[in-house]
Amino acid sequence: GRPCPQCGAEIKRTKVAGRGTYFCPRCQPLFRGKL
Repeated sequence: GRPCPQCGAEIKRTKVAGRGTYFCPRCQPLFRGKL
């Protein structure tokens, strides 16, 4: 994947609510509970 423009971590692709989406696991930890 491409690097995140904010932190440089690799952008990941996942499905949320049946739609493909890209996120940075460092800047946007989807599975780590509430932000």
